[in-house]
Amino acid sequence: MSQRAGQFVIAAVLAFSTALHAQITGGLRGTVSDPTGAAVSKANVTLTNVATKQVRTQAVNERGEFTFELLGVGDYEVKAEASGFASSITQATVRTGEVASVAFRLEVGSITQTVQVSDAVAQIDTENAQLQTSVMGQAVQEIPVNRNPNLFALTAPGVAPVTQNNPYLGTGSFNANGGRGRGNNITVDGITATDVSVTGTGGPLGPLNFSSIKEVKVITNNFNAEYGRNASAQVLYITKSGTNDLHGEAYEFLYNDKLNARPFFDRTGHPNIVRTNTYGFEVGGPLFIPKVVDGRNKFFWHMDYEGYKNRGVGTPRIANVPTPAQLAAISDPTSAALAKQYQIPSSSIGTVSTSAPNLTNTWEVAVRGDVVLGKRDTLWARYSVYDSFANSTGNTYITSNLPYFGAASSNHPRQATLAETHLFGATMVNEFRFGFGQSKPNFPIQTPYPLGPQINFADGSITSVGVASNLPQGREQRTYQYTDNFTISHSSHIIKLGFEWYHLEADSFFDSNVRSTLTFANWDAFAKGTLTTWTQNFGNSVRQNRIENAFAFAQDDWKVTRRLTLNLGIRMEFAGGPTEANGLISNLNLDNHSSFGAAGSGPLGLLETGKPSFNSNYNWGPRFGFAYKATADGKTVIRGGYGIAYDFVYLNPITNQRFLPPLIYSGSLTGVASFVGGNSLANIYAGTADIQKSLTASVGQLNTTFKNFGTISPAIDQNLRNPQVQQWSLGVEREFARDLVLKVGYVATKGTYLQRTRPINLIAAPPAPATSYADEQARISQFTSALQGLSGSPTAYSNRYDARYNAVNLVEASANSSYNSLQVEAQKRFARNYFVHAAYTFAHSIDDVSDALGVLLGDTPAQQNPNDNRNNRAASQFDLRHIFSVSHTWEIPFFRGSTNKWLRGGLGGWSFSGITTWRSGYPVNLSAGSFPAALGNLTDPVQYLGTGNNVDRPNAAGPINGYHPVPAGSAAAAAVSGTTAVNGVAISNYATSLGLSQPLIGNFGTLGRNILRLNGQRNFDWNLYKNFHFSERVNFQLRSEFYNIFNLHAFQQVAGQNNQVPITSAQFGQYTAVSQNARTIQVGARIVF
Repeated sequence: MSQRAGQFVIAAVLAFSTALHAQITGGLRGTVSDPTGAAVSKANVTLTNVATKQVRTQAVNERGEFTFELLGVGDYEVKAEASGFASSITQATVRTGEVASVAFRLEVGSITQTVQVSDAVAQIDTENAQLQTSVMGQAVQEIPVNRNPNLFALTAPGVAPVTQNNPYLGTGSFNANGGRGRGNNITVDGITATDVSVTGTGGPLGPLNFSSIKEVKVITNNFNAEYGRNASAQVLYITKSGTNDLHGEAYEFLYNDKLNARPFFDRTGHPNIVRTNTYGFEVGGPLFIPKVVDGRNKFFWHMDYEGYKNRGVGTPRIANVPTPAQLAAISDPTSAALAKQYQIPSSSIGTVSTSAPNLTNTWEVAVRGDVVLGKRDTLWARYSVYDSFANSTGNTYITSNLPYFGAASSNHPRQATLAETHLFGATMVNEFRFGFGQSKPNFPIQTPYPLGPQINFADGSITSVGVASNLPQGREQRTYQYTDNFTISHSSHIIKLGFEWYHLEADSFFDSNVRSTLTFANWDAFAKGTLTTWTQNFGNSVRQNRIENAFAFAQDDWKVTRRLTLNLGIRMEFAGGPTEANGLISNLNLDNHSSFGAAGSGPLGLLETGKPSFNSNYNWGPRFGFAYKATADGKTVIRGGYGIAYDFVYLNPITNQRFLPPLIYSGSLTGVASFVGGNSLANIYAGTADIQKSLTASVGQLNTTFKNFGTISPAIDQNLRNPQVQQWSLGVEREFARDLVLKVGYVATKGTYLQRTRPINLIAAPPAPATSYADEQARISQFTSALQGLSGSPTAYSNRYDARYNAVNLVEASANSSYNSLQVEAQKRFARNYFVHAAYTFAHSIDDVSDALGVLLGDTPAQQNPNDNRNNRAASQFDLRHIFSVSHTWEIPFFRGSTNKWLRGGLGGWSFSGITTWRSGYPVNLSAGSFPAALGNLTDPVQYLGTGNNVDRPNAAGPINGYHPVPAGSAAAAAVSGTTAVNGVAISNYATSLGLSQPLIGNFGTLGRNILRLNGQRNFDWNLYKNFHFSERVNFQLRSEFYNIFNLHAFQQVAGQNNQVPITSAQFGQYTAVSQNARTIQVGARIVF
């Protein structure tokens, strides 16, 4: 046995049970004292679940303390009894991952006397250091989040939203306390709902019916040791179960464009067409058939169903297209054939506005059963299934702002959970849980045109045409989780031990770039058939990846004194190296310097197949926290702590290794001179080019005659580590009134071993950078020759550091981040007809790359100098300096008790809820843009170095004061339109006015990363609803939900670019897409009983 394997076995023995993935229970702890405050050491405490009447009892210890662990979420009656004292009863609410605190002070009297107390339960968690926000009960259903529970996370302090309408990341990929959006662990009843490939939720949650949610919990910092797998946030969705009373609801919600506002960039004069119906029910109760079976207090059931149908049109996109004159100027036959194949549109003004169809059909069903097997055992099981098919704006506009080159989406997820809880005694509890989850997201191509290459224009003057090169694709994710959680209370210690085994099967296909991608410098180059770059993949993309993970923890919540509790924990996570079921996995071993065939040996090692993508990791994470009652009444708590958490290595880069030789060969040619003879544009379009035939014949083996094996992307560092995040915080929490709590704290994180993708095979002997425009012109042939040499072929070496390869993009754990914030939170829990939660964050997040892949709007994973990380260190893409949110519900009291039935019926029973947010603007990164034909058609000034395309930033003459793009098509757009030739390159007039210029060839730009900011955003989502109480148990509700009620506007895209914005674009100073959808109204009806 290896030393590391031995370490894991020891950890597993120490912690043989856990709710590591997501603890879905809470605890209740407290003290019993006499009127003087002295401990009552011979008291008994009885705990009764209000909904199911399950009972637990416990004698207090010598210090008068008691604890109940692994309690289901909900309301409990707590009763304390002792000889010589009157019994005392109170009610407490248990929330996931929290500890409810109860302090009984018994009155002298007969034990048969009972005193009902209302102030024994603390409104704040006095024994836990982790930072968390909980939404449960009525607030979940009444606050308007458009039935998307992920949006509740945005009400927590420290959370920045993913940019809206992002085509790659969903709402589950928010950024918590400076963590990456991929670092959130989202679970439903403790079972993974996170997409292991792209992260976030990847589609439906669970599957999960919004009406069946009992609690939403978001933990953002200082996790207890039982929480892990991811390092940014833990998001827990807890579902409803049956109770002794029949309860439920039936509902329908409607969207219709007749109620909506016109999208900002719409040119039709009317709102997007939309017809949406959401309908369903949820119901639960005891198993009770009169005179047959009475399952009250013992057998419970719950089920739900939801259907969803949507028909409509999405938000308009502005596409740059050729003018009729430009279209008529096409002289090359192949370019003419491509233009005809794709029916490229033209416009006299050079732009067209288009919208994508929005069509969605889904249904969901879930059933759950709970059984009380006796005084010591409970069992529950849940099964849910979901089915969907959709056309959406995000999947329509993937690489083009024209709507004909995207995909549809479909999915069929399922989830099953089985859990058993056993009481070994009053102070020992064990829970075992098994979970199975499956999802099948697929993205079939949607186009009316014959399939062919994707065509890009390096200068951004024309939108891309042709089906996105990353289509079609699909995957099936199957997860198996075996969890056991054991808790023991002894004296002043509450000890939790745990273990979990996590098995993942991920089958997928991804026919990326099998049709080739053709890049032209600009429209004129396309018209003449002057190709700059060609890339294409050859081979079978089907893969069956497998991963084994195991987690173990031990935690001791030590109540040092009645005021001070320490949370001491240690967590170990074993992350097995990803494998492929049939050995179809390839990677570049940087340490294998063996010679191979005609290629020989080289400094970057050799391709190997059949081995894990990276070695297994053993990650140790200490956790320390404290909670100190600063005042004797327990209403002021100082809490803080430090811990280390690790991220799951998401599978997107691993599955993308399918594209490596010899399993798939990636061919590329760069430079105008490369496309002659057998590799002409015409032959490439026909699929008969020499390089295409050679690579097709070589699939499946490393060809001994090859001198160059093409692009290796991604290579994965075999010593890749799991991203690590150190978390720490210090704050104070004060209960000012019975239901009002204020929190103020300092929260910080430091990320290390974060993933980046770095090009490591640069040009071996680059020409010296140009020193002047004259020098640039005189040596243009040197630069273009160097550029052409970057792409070797099977018969020719490249001019790179390792000539046997072209670009080598290495996924490595070399990025870092830091985050510091002031967070203020106030919450008035629901009482006296209203609930309010407010959160303000003042923060600064810094990193040297915000994601390893190009999925973040306004930013890029590339860096202009891959050998200088410091040059890229700047504000994170998600660095929002100020965020303020207010969520609320208010049952308007007027006329509720009126004796006039008409006033009571018409004006009484109204309620108002909502979420209101303000935030500052996202950063935006700029690129230097491309060069015209006279200067070699380079895509940017440092392309010939082998760093990639569009990575160089502009030069800045000095500080930039006032970057204010205006909406495209507006009256102000003319003032920032157009270009002026500077050193032979057309530069945006607006960019020039800001002091921006293009560096000379071979020079890095002086402008920092993410220096400029887009506009901020204000948003008001409000819900107005009226309740009609037919009886004490039956309520009918009509509601109107207003999203962006004031129809405010904010923007996220400049010059039609999702990532870096080139200063060579004539639209450089113009917004072309919104980050905030126009006002929509949803009306609904609910019958709640």
